[in-house]
Amino acid sequence: MRRRCSSRARPASSSSCSPPTARSTGSCSLVGGKGARFATDDELSEATGLGKGAVPPFGRLFGLRTIYDGSLLEVDTVNFNAGTHTDSIAMSRADMIRVGGGELATFSA
Repeated sequence: MRRRCSSRARPASSSSCSPPTARSTGSCSLVGGKGARFATDDELSEATGLGKGAVPPFGRLFGLRTIYDGSLLEVDTVNFNAGTHTDSIAMSRADMIRVGGGELATFSA
């Protein structure tokens, strides 16, 4: 089975606390199917150079595939950290998806 990784983005109202990140080469998550998982702290750091909670929802910045949870369509504005734990950005959902170039999928219940 080929290992593929990606960066995922969900609204803040989602119930997950883990960093939704992986990368397209290397040892991260299997994207799709029951084998998908969050990256470990070490995998996240290796893939992005950032710590848990600091990764912005733009996988292409790190050469990663970006997958946005479909529940993002329910919000107008998305807030996310911008590479640190102290700097954040508020952006329209449409702009985030346009800039991020990601795809939509369903992760939340």
